[in-house]
Amino acid sequence: MNNRFILGPLGCCILFRCGMGVLVLLLALQRHIPVAAVGLVFCVWADVLIAYVARRRLWEKSDSSLQLEGMADFICFVVAPGLLAFMQVPAPSTCIALLIFILAGAYRIARFNVEGLIDGKYAGLPVTYNGYIFPLLSLIAAYTPYGMPAYFIAMMIVSAAMATRYIRIPEF
Repeated sequence: MNNRFILGPLGCCILFRCGMGVLVLLLALQRHIPVAAVGLVFCVWADVLIAYVARRRLWEKSDSSLQLEGMADFICFVVAPGLLAFMQVPAPSTCIALLIFILAGAYRIARFNVEGLIDGKYAGLPVTYNGYIFPLLSLIAAYTPYGMPAYFIAMMIVSAAMATRYIRIPEF
């Protein structure tokens, strides 16, 4: 095991994606919900693009880049979607759902870092899916007169449950 932290080109790209996630958090805190939602989708696309380029260029995944990847996933696909939902529905019930959602996301990322893919499939819903689910809900809620408070809470609980279960989801 190498105990040196080596950033490399892959790590730099992952840090850029982490920065995108922080920007989404700041936009959500400033209540720029539609812009934050679109930014979250860009985080998903950046994740896919970085993985594609890393495979094409044969960039080696170091221990450092794996740790950065987990942190970027946590910021972009757990904290940012949760905060986006909370900023639209700031209620005590949302706080409870947010706590469950964030703990389940942390558990899911940690489990994936230990187990990886099982028979070429994910065990549980990958947190990356939150990068599409919550922006979609946010944009619908932002442009409908009634909002959708119950949908955010329900989706956080459903996503948390699916992330922690051993359901098999194919890798795309």
